[in-house]
Amino acid sequence: MHIRRLATVVPAAVLAALAAAPAHAADGPVYAGKGWKAFTSAGIYSISPDPYVIDFASTTARDRLAPALKRAAAQITAVTGVKVTVSSKLRPGARPSCSEAPRHVMTFHYKYRPTGKKGMSHAWPCTASVNGSAWGGAAAVNSEYWTTRHYFSKNSTTNRVRRDNVIIHELGHLFGLAHANTDRDRDGRVEGGECVQNSAGRKPVMCTPTGGYHTAANGGQYTTFDAPGLKQMRRNYDLR
Repeated sequence: MHIRRLATVVPAAVLAALAAAPAHAADGPVYAGKGWKAFTSAGIYSISPDPYVIDFASTTARDRLAPALKRAAAQITAVTGVKVTVSSKLRPGARPSCSEAPRHVMTFHYKYRPTGKKGMSHAWPCTASVNGSAWGGAAAVNSEYWTTRHYFSKNSTTNRVRRDNVIIHELGHLFGLAHANTDRDRDGRVEGGECVQNSAGRKPVMCTPTGGYHTAANGGQYTTFDAPGLKQMRRNYDLR
């Protein structure tokens, strides 16, 4: 198949909200909803029903990132019905082009400033050009989050949770979710942090800068904004 390069337990409240939410808003595929957007600019319109695997480019990447990714994989599996597993396998070396990337494999790297900018991590999603589904790809999580003391917060729990949120934010891109920012103040610009929020002020994980829960109970999980987007992306595969 030709592809091209483009740009643990789910809380009961989250599952209940997903079950109560309408499955879709139209007879065809849906590419945006409250607090989520499909990564259509990257050519991704859906999630395949076939299994996906997350692996790592190094032992350090595995040690640092696996815990958050295992929780996220379990949540994505629960929400979409697609089996997502985290492998201990290492895939060292440079990130391959999408034309060489294995199908449904998502490789995570641990790297200092992968975009060249302070604080930034990055994902390189690939798409199956035949049907527009998430193919896989790679992501690089910024090592500064660990090597800089109290990078996000002096509170150790908040610091860990916000770090986990960044990790699953990049995973969300590989599964076809774009940044959830919108021009909420209608000034003609889509700005950082300009995202829908709930009554507690919580924004989607896929907001930029990264939103999400900041508590020990819920942190490092997709919110009730993001999870319906993942669910709809799986449905889109059958609707397209």
